Amino acid sequence: PAFQVIVLGSGGGPSEGNISGYLIRSTATKWAKNSLLAVDAGTHLSGIVRILEDNTISSKSTSSKIPSSTSSSIATTEPDIFAFSGAPLPSKAPRTNASFILHELVSTYLITHTHLDHLSGFVINTAALTQETSPKRLAALPHVIDAIKTHIFNDVIWPNLSDENAGVGLFTYQRLSTAADYVSVSEGLSAQAWPVSHGHCMKMHTHWGRKSTAGLDPCDISQNHSIQNDQARWCVLDSAVFFIRDSATGKEVMMWGDVEPDSVSLDPRNNVVWQEAAQKICIGTLGTIFIECSYDRSHPDNALYGHLSPTHLISELKVLAEHVQNLKAVEQRERMEKLKRKRVSSGYSNGDLAIEGRRRSNPNPPDATRFTTPPQDQEYEMTDVSPKARPKLELPPNIPASSTVESLKPLNGVKIVITHIKDTLTDEDVPAKVLADLEELEKDTGLGCMFLLARQGSSIYF
Repeated sequence: PAFQVIVLGSGGGPSEGNISGYLIRSTATKWAKNSLLAVDAGTHLSGIVRILEDNTISSKSTSSKIPSSTSSSIATTEPDIFAFSGAPLPSKAPRTNASFILHELVSTYLITHTHLDHLSGFVINTAALTQETSPKRLAALPHVIDAIKTHIFNDVIWPNLSDENAGVGLFTYQRLSTAADYVSVSEGLSAQAWPVSHGHCMKMHTHWGRKSTAGLDPCDISQNHSIQNDQARWCVLDSAVFFIRDSATGKEVMMWGDVEPDSVSLDPRNNVVWQEAAQKICIGTLGTIFIECSYDRSHPDNALYGHLSPTHLISELKVLAEHVQNLKAVEQRERMEKLKRKRVSSGYSNGDLAIEGRRRSNPNPPDATRFTTPPQDQEYEMTDVSPKARPKLELPPNIPASSTVESLKPLNGVKIVITHIKDTLTDEDVPAKVLADLEELEKDTGLGCMFLLARQGSSIYF
């Protein structure tokens, strides 16, 4: 496996002890200094402490066992596999080891958006940072950093512990560009950020959020307000999805923040992200996607509040599947055309009906091995196809790009890890219900993907 993801918190509230927080590392880094990347930090240090306290350090921390490639996409809950196995933990005391992980191994906090269930752990945990080590990095899209600076680390809500605006300097901001080049975020890992929509405010106004082109207030128009500048509109809240790349293998994982379906969004932006993901699936670099599904499928659309339910997640995955299918169909047609041209150039057929007739009636046809054994200077493998959309699954040449996804299983082998399920504070096992809903819907659509639950304290290798 190229990646290990440690689930510090996977829920969507309301309990503050289990909210979005993940640690990711490249397995090639061997627990080197600054090799852990935190993606969101609603639950952070408390999640690390909990994992350490739930395990007998003396018997498990010295083992470096990780799942084999045959089981590399299964959330590991086996008692002999400990999330921090192989890490050079200095003590048998869980809190001492948690401090070591925080100060020595975690380098960067990659934040999808500013809601507290994705950020509060980082804010509280800054009290444990010191100036004896290099500043931590908080990496996010610029508007996220602006909001954090303005509304949290402002010496009112929380002390300004950053290195900007005369702060203490315990952490630094790293502003990411939108859908630009990958940037290094930790030892062995780089990331690319794409903005997506996470619902909208309940009233029309202007502030730091993205302004949709929907819901324009006619009162503003009647008052001759400028539509381009200060007209109040529905404010669409921004979230983000990150493509995180392992430098050693080129493999990637997709980590979504909170997101709403394009079908109900005032500012739909998921489709372009799925297009990018489809290319990576086709060339074999992307096989695991962490994405939210906050409710079961009985939840009404008018109460989604910028989140996904099973029905909408399946619809979003069908969009991804169609992009994958189209790329594979185009690639297969191009490959067949190339093979046809090579056969023509080798004298097998040139399209001339008279010559074709003589060839077919020839009592001494060419040696069949001429066509079953390609010459050394000809390439019949997929290696000469553009790597931008090289498929892993070959489709028959008579299947058009518009074929239904149900018959193709275009997401075969792709693992979808479900996050951010909201607890109802009842005896009902909501994650199990969400998983059952997704598996039932997947059978109806035949996407071919596998669903896994991100469980707090689990370790996922892939």
